[in-house]
Order: sequence, then C-alpha cells, then structure tokens
Amino acid sequence: MARLVDVRPVMAGSTSRGFINIDETRYAYVAIPTRLARRATRPLLAGVVVGKRAGVDWQPILARVLLAAGLAALLAALAAVLLARRLARPVQRVSAASSRVAKGDLQARVPVEGSDELADLARGFNHMAAALDEARRREGEFLSNVSHELRTPITAIRGYVEALEDGALQDATGRAEALRVIKTETERLERLVADVLDLARVGTHNFRLTLRDADVAQVLREAATAHRTEAKERDVAIDVSVAGPLPCRTDPDRVRQIVTNLVENAVRVTPAGGTIRLSGGATPGWVSIDVSDPGPGIAAEQVPHVFERSYLRNVGEAPAPAGLSAGSGLGLAIVRELVHALGGRIDVASEPGRGTTFRIALPA
Repeated sequence: MARLVDVRPVMAGSTSRGFINIDETRYAYVAIPTRLARRATRPLLAGVVVGKRAGVDWQPILARVLLAAGLAALLAALAAVLLARRLARPVQRVSAASSRVAKGDLQARVPVEGSDELADLARGFNHMAAALDEARRREGEFLSNVSHELRTPITAIRGYVEALEDGALQDATGRAEALRVIKTETERLERLVADVLDLARVGTHNFRLTLRDADVAQVLREAATAHRTEAKERDVAIDVSVAGPLPCRTDPDRVRQIVTNLVENAVRVTPAGGTIRLSGGATPGWVSIDVSDPGPGIAAEQVPHVFERSYLRNVGEAPAPAGLSAGSGLGLAIVRELVHALGGRIDVASEPGRGTTFRIALPA
C-alpha cells in the first residue's frame, strides 16, 4: 500500500490525498502523518484511510435517477389531471346551469361544495338565478294585475255603449249617467296606461331626470291646489303646512308626480269630513315631505308590501286593503321608484283606525 500511496507529503508533515488502483478498481485514500514521540524529528505514516470503489459506475445510478424522475413526472401529471378535473367540475356545473337559465329554466341551481372561490361563484350564480326567478314571478303577477285593471273599465265602457246603442237608456238622465261613467272609466284607463309607461321607463336608459334648483314647498302647494276640487266633492280638506321655502336640487316635475300620487290615494281613502295634511321640512342635506291621511290605516303585515306592483290586487280578488285605494297599486310603486331615482328614501307609518303617513326624504 505504501508503495502505491505518495508518502512524501506525509513525511513532510502534511496530509496526503489521492487515488490508487488496486486490481483494476479505483480507490480514494487519505494519508495522515503522526509522531511516535513528542521529540521525534520526523513524522511517520500512521495509517491510510481508503474508500472502497472511489471510482463510481454512473450508469446504474443514472438509470435509477431517470426511473425516479419518470415516476415523479407521472405522479405529477396524474395529480395535475385530478386537480384540473376538480377545478373544472364546478365551472362545468355553472356552465350547464347557465345554459338552462338561458333556455328559460330559472329553477336551475349549482351545488355548493367547500368554501373557496369556486364555492363563492356557485353561491353567486344561485343568488342570481333566484333573483331572476322572483323577478319573472313578479312580472307575471304584474301583467295579470294590469290585465285585470284594464278589463274592469273596458267592461264598464262596453256595457254602457251597448246600452246606448240598443236604446235601453231612453231618458236624458240615464244617457247622462252613461256618458259620465264612460268618461270616468276612460280617464281611469288613461291613468293606468300612463302609470304602466312610467314604471316601464323608470330605471331604463330612456328615463331622464331634469335636475334644477326648485322650491319643494311650492310643489306641495301646487299639488294640493290641483286636488282640492276632487277633495271638496268628497267633503275632504287638504291642508299644507310649510314654514318657509324648501330649496332643493331636484326634478320638480317628478317630485310633483310623487306628491300627486300620494295625495290621490289619500283623497280616495279619507272619510267625509277628514283632512289630508301635507307638510315639509329641512335638515342638513335633506328635504322632507309628509303626506298624512285620517283613513282606516294599513295593517302591520301589509305595510312592507304597499309599494309592490302586484300587491294590491290579484286577479279575481276584491277590494284593496284598508287604507289604500283600489287604483293605488301602480301609483305607489311609481312613487317608490321615482324617490329612489332621485336618490331619496320613502317610509310609511300606519296604524289601523288612525290613518297613514308617507314620509319622503330627498337630498337637498
């Protein structure tokens, strides 16, 4: 071994490292110098540490590495496929449900699994589908109610026209009554058509507000004046209580329409001898309007629904709830839509037997 190992560095006191070949096998060695005595003048070779097979055959190792890499790639691909399927499955479900909704099936829903973003997507889709389904239901009810409202005056007009044609109304009093009813029902039809058109426009690109500086107090006075004749015929008074001008940046025509609809409803439900009260006030940034009537009031369970388009009358059902006139369904729906379009809010306070107050707040 010593003949094979280069001991010169060791004899000089240094560690020697290198490779040797024994029987055609390559080994690595480390030769370490030591001294037999403290005063020895020359180091001696204490030993040689030899690593067997320092020469490595890389082919089997390379084969194992390649095999391991292939298995790892296969496992990674399998994991990627499984993950992709897991991610794609909710998206495919949403896509399939979307196709069903597009074909008119608004009952389509997506199963919600987990709490990640895909689950949020499914929940959002289900919420959207439910809202669309509810909107379609309300639209159907609305159309049915409008059809019913249209049928009533048309039936009355047709009946009196046929009576006039057949000569059933010979006396002047009967003919005058027939003409009065025809005129009244025609005006009712005009109001109904106008209400439907207003509801169709509000919230669409065809609806426009003309904002300008206006005095809401003056609008209240004008609305009261416009309905005093009708109110007087019913022995109803209209009182306006406003301390002073109520300046507001708004659309005065739409505010007048809002107040007019509320006053019309109040006139119809106020008993003879009653007084409708219109009042206004101002707080920082807001202008308030109150329209109060001493009518029969509205039941607590009905109050949350008074602004719904389809609430007041279902097909074939009778009279509107106490405190609301039969023709006020669309009018109150329009009131709410217009108030919201103007950036305001509206509330109703009512108690059976003690009347109703509609409170409006508009941004100044």
